[in-house]
Amino acid sequence: MKILALNTEKSWRGGEAQTLLNMEGLRRKSVEIILLASKDSELVKKSTQKGFEVVEVQNRWQALLFLIKHGQEFDLIHAQTSKTQLLAVLSKPFHQKPVVYSRRVNFEVKGWFSKLKYRATNQVIAITDIIKENLEKIGLKNVKVITDIIENQDINHRRAKQLIEENNWQNKKIIATVAALTSEKDPHTLVRAITHLYTIRQDFVFLHFGDGKLKTEIEKGINFLKISDIYQLLGHQNDVQDFYAVFDVFVLASKQEGLGSSILEAFVQRVPVVGTRAGGITETLENCGLLCEIGDAEGLAMAIDKLLIDKVLSEKLSQNAFEKANKKHSSETVCQAYFEVFEKLISE
Repeated sequence: MKILALNTEKSWRGGEAQTLLNMEGLRRKSVEIILLASKDSELVKKSTQKGFEVVEVQNRWQALLFLIKHGQEFDLIHAQTSKTQLLAVLSKPFHQKPVVYSRRVNFEVKGWFSKLKYRATNQVIAITDIIKENLEKIGLKNVKVITDIIENQDINHRRAKQLIEENNWQNKKIIATVAALTSEKDPHTLVRAITHLYTIRQDFVFLHFGDGKLKTEIEKGINFLKISDIYQLLGHQNDVQDFYAVFDVFVLASKQEGLGSSILEAFVQRVPVVGTRAGGITETLENCGLLCEIGDAEGLAMAIDKLLIDKVLSEKLSQNAFEKANKKHSSETVCQAYFEVFEKLISE
């Protein structure tokens, strides 16, 4: 079985991490995987380090041309992003190979052309039930749920300890998020939530890992509310999973979310989680965390406070989450499901 995986995103976020984890899991099943990705992207660097063959492209036109000229050399095309799904479908008359698309976002599908693109895709994979339900609303029948992967990998405890020591946070509760500074992640509500929490207790620091176009705006809000001592913007960090080792509570305040892959990292590190009822987060945190309404800053603050106070509840939820991560989100479980989908499509 020879698969061409497509992901041309230049940034490194949850979807790119999943692309690589999926490739590694399928390789362990003796599937030959070749990646088409953007030149010099983080995904290219990490995939090359892992020993994968990579086709690097400068732009979408190069990607489309490769699919037209070489797509027939593969048994199946696996698109990991909406942009590459379009490229795979547009080139389909030339390569005549099955196209699979893994959808990780929960935005509404709009327009006749987008709907046509989905109908030309042989198999759509949704990572949560809520994404599947929304796709079925536009009449799609070929949707299967296969969730994302999380691996309980070794982390660099020294790196996290060094961060704490350098900033004299040894006696502080560490509350954190890993989320881009973009509107769908709703950092404005997060700033208000931490401000409210500070009126309840002062024994903590909040660490925000992530970058994005709202950075300047959020910095202004933090300074205006005079919480710069406790709300720390730490930007994008490579191997951010290292820092989970010191988190007391993990928070995700999204307005839109396919699953919330950063939550899965908290699961395997046994960090209790607070999240909003945004898309797949509700499904992910069922019996595994505390849920608040979207935009409810006070509710988020109270839920964080509850997990810091109630150690029995925190440990129960964290244990449930750890067990769920190792059962439902293991590489073996997820990649076996993908393997069966691919095998069926290729044999048809």
